Amino acid sequence: MERIISRPIPQRGCHQAMSFSPAARTESLAILTYFLNNTTPQELHSRFISALSGRLMSPVHLENLLSALETLGIVTPVVRAAAEDNTTRHCVRCHRVYVERHNSGRACVIPHDEVQLYTTGTAESGNAGGGPGQVQGPIHVRGYLPCCKAPLDPSHASHLPAGNHFVGRHTTMVANVAYNATNIKTCTQKGCGGAQE
Repeated sequence: MERIISRPIPQRGCHQAMSFSPAARTESLAILTYFLNNTTPQELHSRFISALSGRLMSPVHLENLLSALETLGIVTPVVRAAAEDNTTRHCVRCHRVYVERHNSGRACVIPHDEVQLYTTGTAESGNAGGGPGQVQGPIHVRGYLPCCKAPLDPSHASHLPAGNHFVGRHTTMVANVAYNATNIKTCTQKGCGGAQE
């Protein structure tokens, strides 16, 4: 007697009819779940970017991937509209012009201000415990980072700021920006004629 293997019956309204058995779906689901549970977000992002920028994906593969991501709700109509938008905008944080499709989590970069140095302690002339011109009390060179309103000890490299003051997305919304009047200025302070505060 011949064994009949059942297949799911496509339902009305399904985006595509299913063309695999429940066992194949279970195996595929297990593989994808394992992959996602054992891949860091940074590694997943890096692998996606590498695959998309390489020549291994044909236009058909790209369309299939995009279609699958849209079906899952990962790529939404808002994402599609942003990627297709050619409107030039003015970033109210870094004051550069940008197009939304080139915006990313590393598009807007604001470096730290230069460290301002100052001294603490006193230097007096006289003969209190030493010869003329001797230092009374220790003198320490200190630093101050105006953009972060943070004191620093420049004699220790580990206390100096690493990277930039801000790295993130461009924005046209003033409410998204933490202005500090040193390295992140309003459009009025910058004189760029951008958005009004």
